[in-house]
Amino acid sequence: MSFMPARMSSLAALLLVAGGGSLLAAPPAQLPAEQLDWQVYDTRPSGMVCRGFYLSPELDLPEADLSPAAASLLIDAGRVLHSPVDGLVMDGGVRLRQGPVFAQADEIRLSADRTEAQMHGNLEIRQSDLLLRAREGQYALSEQSFRLDEVHYVIHQQRRRGSAWQLQQLSDGRVVLREASMTTCAPDDSAWQLVVGRLTLDQEKGVGDARHVRLHIKDVPVFYMPWFRFPLDDRRQTGLLYPRISWEKESGLDYLQPVYLNLAPSHDMTLYPRLIEQRGIQGGLELRYLRPTDEGEIYYSYLDRDKVYYKQSRWHIDLQHRGALSPQLSYSLDFAQVSDDSFFTDLGSYPTNDSRELLQELQLRYRQQQWTAELALRGYQNLTPSRDRNIAADEAVSQYQLFDLRHQQDADLQGYYQLPQFELRGTDEWSERLSWAVTFELTHFSKLFDREVSGDSYFSTDLKETPGKPGDFYVTQWGAPDTWRLFLEPGITAEQRWPWSFVRAQARLRHSQYWLDPYWSPDDQADAALNLDSVNLQPSVTAPILSLDSGVFLERDVHLGEQPFIYSLEPRVFGAFIPYVEQYDVPNIFDGAFKDFDFNQFYRAERTVGRDRVADISKITLGLTQRLLSPVTGREVMSFGVAQEYYLSDRRMADYYSDPRDAYLHPDDPDRPDNQPREERPYSLVRNRSSLGFVFNWNFHERLGYRATLLWDDYFRITERSDQRISYTHPSDVHLNLGHTYVSNFSNQDGLLGPKPDRSLADAYSYRASAEDQVYVSGVFPLDDHWRLFLKRSYDLKRREVLDDIAGLEYNSCCWQVQLLYRDSVRYMDESPELVNGRFASRERDPGVYLRLIFKGLGGAGHSTQSLLANEIQGYTDRE
Repeated sequence: MSFMPARMSSLAALLLVAGGGSLLAAPPAQLPAEQLDWQVYDTRPSGMVCRGFYLSPELDLPEADLSPAAASLLIDAGRVLHSPVDGLVMDGGVRLRQGPVFAQADEIRLSADRTEAQMHGNLEIRQSDLLLRAREGQYALSEQSFRLDEVHYVIHQQRRRGSAWQLQQLSDGRVVLREASMTTCAPDDSAWQLVVGRLTLDQEKGVGDARHVRLHIKDVPVFYMPWFRFPLDDRRQTGLLYPRISWEKESGLDYLQPVYLNLAPSHDMTLYPRLIEQRGIQGGLELRYLRPTDEGEIYYSYLDRDKVYYKQSRWHIDLQHRGALSPQLSYSLDFAQVSDDSFFTDLGSYPTNDSRELLQELQLRYRQQQWTAELALRGYQNLTPSRDRNIAADEAVSQYQLFDLRHQQDADLQGYYQLPQFELRGTDEWSERLSWAVTFELTHFSKLFDREVSGDSYFSTDLKETPGKPGDFYVTQWGAPDTWRLFLEPGITAEQRWPWSFVRAQARLRHSQYWLDPYWSPDDQADAALNLDSVNLQPSVTAPILSLDSGVFLERDVHLGEQPFIYSLEPRVFGAFIPYVEQYDVPNIFDGAFKDFDFNQFYRAERTVGRDRVADISKITLGLTQRLLSPVTGREVMSFGVAQEYYLSDRRMADYYSDPRDAYLHPDDPDRPDNQPREERPYSLVRNRSSLGFVFNWNFHERLGYRATLLWDDYFRITERSDQRISYTHPSDVHLNLGHTYVSNFSNQDGLLGPKPDRSLADAYSYRASAEDQVYVSGVFPLDDHWRLFLKRSYDLKRREVLDDIAGLEYNSCCWQVQLLYRDSVRYMDESPELVNGRFASRERDPGVYLRLIFKGLGGAGHSTQSLLANEIQGYTDRE
């Protein structure tokens, strides 16, 4: 973590007090643009909304690298007069140079004692990226202070300009302006300016203090504030940050006003007072600290008696800490928890990111050359937001207790904690072509239950007698056993590459050993016929994982019309073998899952992720990729890839059964799916080859591209899944995206049996209630140099429902920006609606309106919409 400068919103301060105009005098009128170093672009750069920029001219400063105190004073003048009484009088265009400072005036008078200088007429002072112009001025050489009257200033890099009736630099270095103005608008633009009665700038502290402040929009005063403080540089300053303002259907008007407190160089604090119209007042606090050996953040928020959520109090805590005990030894703490499952859904996640799994982890890590050792205590708070807003308060999702990891001892609410997990990983090269890797892990999985607690959700039940072994039993419903697991996986990789080919062989041995401590059902314990001691509570799994990958690169020069290209033909063969290993007595409840089949699976050995399951496979993948490359830039113009798996044996480890307990049946149990005749086993397990996979990329032009992937079952002649997108970008900053996604998963249905099911059955399974068939369009459309339009619509073709609608309009100028955004989306988009009488039920929607107003260089008000637009609309970037 590193501290970022706190950018105080002056506008936020102004919003606190609304008032009429002030009787204070107006600052001097601004000078013409040509006198303020303003340059207009011949051709405005792409993405730039300012039509010009400030540019300081080159100055003849022989000692620019020296400080004024150490540099010589160089004076040029048309005429010089000297008098012992009046001192030195210079006129006729006087230039003064001292170190990095340049000054010129019509006349300069230097007192006889050389302590004071008077400057008159067209006074100009330059230093670094600062320009000062004034009618006259006075400079006290001994005190290093000066005063300018009727002054105009430009700070080039910050794009700030303004004027004041008087500017003083005091002997302590502070600068004071009286009846002054400040804006970041172009010289001929009066969109807004800040007018202050007295402005004090302290460069040493990096702060500015403004008194009697008025915000003028188009020369009309709209807000008044008696005082506020703002930063002059990147140093952190106490003050108000950007507020967040929005309206949503369920919460109403939502106003969040962060307050930043710079407590010390090594730590700071931000307060998050928040008013939610329909819910109440929420308070938040974030403390950050940064020290030589550690750093961290602490965030806590609390909403008392939410009026919408059953009048229950709601809270969120997030603790993060990182530290190092030595260069090799580091540690970290992450602990996040909320009061209820629907907290992020209802209240958002400001200022942190929300998640369905909140990490709770303490970790110690040691690294030494090729070895890494980690010791961790880890768990998650798994959130399942409540969908029903009409249930009674006593039926609502129960509130969690702070720092209570047991989650009311309910297996449905709590995932497994790893208390502890020790992992050792190592990898190194034996030679240029041969390398090794090993992973060792020992983990204790616990749900932190009390033995006295009862409930079917975590009891180990459904004991079955082992076929052929009277009196021996095994478990088909594990519930939530307390478990230790040892995992070991050594492996070696051999690889040889040539310019025209490669061969890569890999061999790994995966071993898992379990020590299970079940929560036995009281009924099973009381049943004298059940011999619980016969259950194998120390099962193990050992399986080799072998793969061989090879490919060839064939290139030739070709011409399409008169256009030359490099044509590449890349055949590829991939083989994998994992034998079937019985795992019926191993619970698959910790971290085992089957991967969804996609194009990457063609060249991957494992069908599973995690370490609870290793699925059998014996396959050869044949693939072919063709490319067209530019011979000048090497850019890929077009590519097309096709691949298919050919199975050498049926799969026995399944990722889908109508009853999940089938995975725990004994291999001799006649009800087990893989003991059924081959014609009665699921199609996905006995098909002789996979669906055909296609990948197609076509960059029609550097601005226009098409991307598509497709899995197509060549037996049923039906699409299993597809994803395609067209993207267009124009030099005028137009971005347009069109896309379509389809996911069927029909091949995993129990109703499709045998290697060659009846093709007419495909229609019954290819367009199920859970299938996804969606199209979307999004775009960014500049209307001119300042106006932009944002649009997005995603539509569910199957359910005939708009999933997400976004429409926004932005005006962006050199000195201010406004965004108005409307969004209406399905509230719980990750869950399919119910199918009732052949029609899908409508889902709850979440409409909202967001307004964001920014006065550049001053601050802003409104909901931060950049992250929303960047995530939802490809090609969106904020313009300068």
